Amino acid sequence: MREFQAQKKQQASFNRVLNSKWTLFVLGIIIIFLIKGNIRIFKNYFHVKDKYQEDLQFQQSLKAREIQLDKDIHRLETNTGMDYEIRKKLDVSSPDEKVIKIIDKK
Repeated sequence: MREFQAQKKQQASFNRVLNSKWTLFVLGIIIIFLIKGNIRIFKNYFHVKDKYQEDLQFQQSLKAREIQLDKDIHRLETNTGMDYEIRKKLDVSSPDEKVIKIIDKK
């Protein structure tokens, strides 16, 4: 019986310490710091998630640009493609062609 009373007394003193104002105050401060840390982690998570989506879109646009550049390189490796680009950029003609220029009077 004395063991039971000693155990009850020990449990009562533990409950008294656990329910004291100082213990609850310290636990409250710890919980506030934990919540504040979690909020910061969630903000960082959403920022990183948005940046990841932007980077994926940029990567896809770069792949599309790479495909277009490969097509242009393949076209320029042929004689007709090279001839077309030279005519477009330099405004020249081949020796057996005649060029007619139309000038508007204003």
